Amino acid sequence: MKNLLIQFCRKSRHKLLSGFTAILFFLCLFGNSSALWITGQPYYLKPGTSTQIPMDSSYTLEFYWENPVDKQVYVIGGGSSGNPVYYYSNGTYAVEFPDEWESYDVCIGTYPRTSAMDVFYPSYHPCTFDFGSAAIINLGTDGLYAVNPGAVGKEIVERPSGPFAAIRGDLIFPQLSSKSSGVQNTIISLYRGNNLVSSFSSVDNKYNLSVKSDAEYKVMFSRPGYSTKSIIIHMPSAGDIISNVDFGFTPDMTSAVADNYVLSQNYPNPFNPVTKINFSIPKEGIVTLKIFDMSGKEVANLLNEFKTAGSYDVNFNASNLSSGIYFYSLTVNGNTITKKLTLLK
Repeated sequence: MKNLLIQFCRKSRHKLLSGFTAILFFLCLFGNSSALWITGQPYYLKPGTSTQIPMDSSYTLEFYWENPVDKQVYVIGGGSSGNPVYYYSNGTYAVEFPDEWESYDVCIGTYPRTSAMDVFYPSYHPCTFDFGSAAIINLGTDGLYAVNPGAVGKEIVERPSGPFAAIRGDLIFPQLSSKSSGVQNTIISLYRGNNLVSSFSSVDNKYNLSVKSDAEYKVMFSRPGYSTKSIIIHMPSAGDIISNVDFGFTPDMTSAVADNYVLSQNYPNPFNPVTKINFSIPKEGIVTLKIFDMSGKEVANLLNEFKTAGSYDVNFNASNLSSGIYFYSLTVNGNTITKKLTLLK
């Protein structure tokens, strides 16, 4: 019965369920499940206050994860991920992740379901336009985990009268992989002085601003995996359109560092049967990279050679091993770093 309900939910994806039906599905889905479930009800802050207003079903969510190997940020829940978020008519949501992802750190983006929704802006949890200020949520251990994503409430103001001008162009994000390119939202916020004029999201890496002419504005661009960029622009005279004003962005390169020696989490993880291991060393030396099983027995020697300072990728093919948890260990210049990987066949 439970498997039938899960299949029904996955086929339904974004369909809204009634409150009573949702409760039945929650009980069936979460009872005795070893999967990682996140559920909750998003809210937005009433402008100028700390009052939290629960949302109805007028939103969508995206869950972002930074791959420590290629430093790209991927959508792993909602959006284009193929992993659906289930939305319910009472405003709550639920999303499932494999229990092997319990060590993953994620951030959440909340977006209006349609452009006509006017109570909140596209935002990162909790209530920020800046991805760098977003909260990091660890998927944690097996079980049900409640998160109420927060968004920035939209203050409805009368659009100023008078002549307008436009400026538009491309947003250039270097080193985008084919998987992450074009599938993530960029939040674009427009300020005049300290006052927020508007904020919206773009998924096609383009922007088009139309605001009151002969005025100075600050524009903030924020995209997962890239340093937030702010610029000051002076809008041209009324009726003018300035095209091809492109803005480039710098990747936000973060990773786990131990004494300047870096061993990144393998990707993909879990894997079957091939995965990639990335490491960086600040100076030359003899590098060994070995795989061990749970008992501490060495099962593979991937590398044992002299390397100059730099970053390296090593592929690990585990076709001759059985499913389970293994450890990979990097040793160089007296430094040893060990991490866990999971093989699922």
